[in-house]
Amino acid sequence: MKYPSWIIRAAMLVCLACVAHLPAFAAPTTLAEFQAIYEEQSVKIEDEYKANIEAVNHRYKLLLDRQMEAAKKSGDFDGYKKTKATRETFDENRVLPPSFEDQLAIVNAAKAKAVIHLTKKYVGGLTRLKANLMQKNDMITAEVVEQEVKRVTFIAADLESKLPSTKIDQLKEGLVLHYDFDRNDRDKVTDKSGQGNHGKNIGAKWGSFSGGRRGVMEFAGADRIIDAQKAILGEGNWTVSV
Repeated sequence: MKYPSWIIRAAMLVCLACVAHLPAFAAPTTLAEFQAIYEEQSVKIEDEYKANIEAVNHRYKLLLDRQMEAAKKSGDFDGYKKTKATRETFDENRVLPPSFEDQLAIVNAAKAKAVIHLTKKYVGGLTRLKANLMQKNDMITAEVVEQEVKRVTFIAADLESKLPSTKIDQLKEGLVLHYDFDRNDRDKVTDKSGQGNHGKNIGAKWGSFSGGRRGVMEFAGADRIIDAQKAILGEGNWTVSV
């Protein structure tokens, strides 16, 4: 069967494209290849981190802009000048106020966790490479790989020891139960603390919005409660927040 020339050319282009992309999908086989991938992924993590920091800065600037607009509408000239000065100072030094510290902690923790995850994958790949080299009796290169494993393992361990703690992380310590009421469990309320202290819904109604994609539990009325059942708060001081 004779095919038109344009089909043959198209098929050749597809084949060339496939061949051109083969190296991107090929598994790394040398220390240099593993290091190149690790560095490339590290740069991506750093770029994402910078973008997340800029997003926090942007939220703070929007807050200041809203405060300036509110001051103008209310005729608060002193408040407007003070907020405007804060905005101009921030544009120069990029120092966030304490109220935004936890947002920064979340961003920093996300970066640290991403680096730790990437480094552990890197170590796993190097460990397999070292085993292959040893099987080939290339002990000199295996020793070089082993030194790299030790170096990056120390990096991951150091990051884990210094992992920033957010207010959410701190709240989870000693948490007995956590009901967020973010889904319709009907007669049950799921405990998100990991303690298994699921609650029993007695009369509370589920009100949905956004086309049923989201909702909230409604507790209006004395007969609408959540029974925490077997949850034990224990002796001493404890706190309930809503």
